[in-house]
Amino acid sequence: MDRLLSMEIFVSAVDLGTFTAVAEKFKISAPMVSKHIQSLENRVGTSLLNRTTRTQHLTEAGENYYQRCKEILEQIAAINDDTIFNASEARGKLRVSAPVWYGMSTLAPAISAYLKAYPDVDIELELSDRYVDPVSEGFDVVIRIGQLDDSTMIARKLPAYELVICASPDYLAEKGEPHNPDQLINHECLYFSSWVAQGGWRQLNKQIGRLDTPRLTTNNQQVIRQAALNGIGLIMMPLSLLKEDIKKGALSEVLSDFKPEAKQVHLLFSERAKTTAKVKTFADFMSTNLVARN
Repeated sequence: MDRLLSMEIFVSAVDLGTFTAVAEKFKISAPMVSKHIQSLENRVGTSLLNRTTRTQHLTEAGENYYQRCKEILEQIAAINDDTIFNASEARGKLRVSAPVWYGMSTLAPAISAYLKAYPDVDIELELSDRYVDPVSEGFDVVIRIGQLDDSTMIARKLPAYELVICASPDYLAEKGEPHNPDQLINHECLYFSSWVAQGGWRQLNKQIGRLDTPRLTTNNQQVIRQAALNGIGLIMMPLSLLKEDIKKGALSEVLSDFKPEAKQVHLLFSERAKTTAKVKTFADFMSTNLVARN
């Protein structure tokens, strides 16, 4: 028999005083009430409730068992109420992971707006350019840029991430400006390693063999940006990362007619997490309010 149900029936038998009243409450027969209590007595190995044709009373063991059962049932009810509340009301800590510069330039302003809209939610945001496993690392939400791998995660599409190709004026003065992708073979094309698997520079020209050995490969966007500023080579990076450098003249955009399509951006969360209000409201808010700051 269901032990939890038997405990509920036992507590009700004590509170209501008769098996008949318990039977009416649980929509079962009085003999079935007796079977549930007998099942508990068999489990604990002692009598819990002494009954006569007119009265019933708890044994000493039954009194202790009754109090413990009430505590357990109250705790379970509280857990259920809290779970229902969390499913309907956005509250608690939300752990979010996002790429460094996307988090700084695009996600951060939207997160501030979300926190104002949902004052009972606290956000722990970790910015990292490494691959993050949301399940094993305990994140509620992960932001991914680029093509998604096969995944059991639920994906919500966010505004795309526009790319630009840039180099410093000093580099272009020395090496010349490329006017089509074929000319990249004569240039130092620096690699952001997180995008190599998605084609990297070969998105522009699949025949460029020399680009297999770039002078600099890194998984950090700031490192590769700084290298470009120092005149080491060409970079292909998000416009939001480079727009201020372009505006100030520290970097110059090239090959604007050949740049690849904007990178896809997705917000990922697990099937289980989608039932919580904090995840649902965050995903809905970002889908409707997030604007790529390009």
